[in-house]
Amino acid sequence: MAPHLSRRCSHIKGHGGVKLSVNYSQRLCNHFAYVARFDVRSYYSSMDHQIILDLLKQCRVRPAITCIVGEYLSLPDHNSSGKGMVAGGALSPLIGALYLMPLDKLMKDLQGSLGVRYQRYMDDFVIFAPTRHKLRKAIKQMYGVLDNLKVHVHPKKRFIGPTRKGFDFLGYWLEPDKPLTPSPVSLSRLIERSHQLHEQTADLIGCESTSAGGTSGTMVGYAD
Repeated sequence: MAPHLSRRCSHIKGHGGVKLSVNYSQRLCNHFAYVARFDVRSYYSSMDHQIILDLLKQCRVRPAITCIVGEYLSLPDHNSSGKGMVAGGALSPLIGALYLMPLDKLMKDLQGSLGVRYQRYMDDFVIFAPTRHKLRKAIKQMYGVLDNLKVHVHPKKRFIGPTRKGFDFLGYWLEPDKPLTPSPVSLSRLIERSHQLHEQTADLIGCESTSAGGTSGTMVGYAD
């Protein structure tokens, strides 16, 4: 299956990870006037089992492997809904790359016809275009592919507009001719996490102080 997976999908081992996606996208910011960033809503829980199995057949995966994947998908599906997958499973990254393979192929085709560029990390992806019109055409076709895959983009986790306005992607803020910086969302989460750790540490110190005081009193009483 690996040879069929796009090199533009970077979360797969050997494809560069977050670092490649962010650095590549930052370079594209300097050469393209427009960008669209999307996040698939409830990606893992929205995956259709039959679509996954059909994609495996397209990749000419051996029947025995397809059977294993079918069992992998069905085990947590207690309601027999035919949808959803465990997010932290061993096969999840590969299936996560496989599921949007039709989108990867579309964007590769549009690179030739519209001059767009594309980068994906799991279900987060960006589309760069030289003009607003070409970006709109790419997005329209993107929606068609996602509809066929029975998934939808998150309505609040997206950006469509000029690259000069800047946008966040995979925890970083990207803007033409400017260095990478943590995105405002990432900074907000970091500050919130810092406050939580501070409160937890304060509570722990308070508990230890109370425990130490109680133990000391007991020991003094015993000595008397």
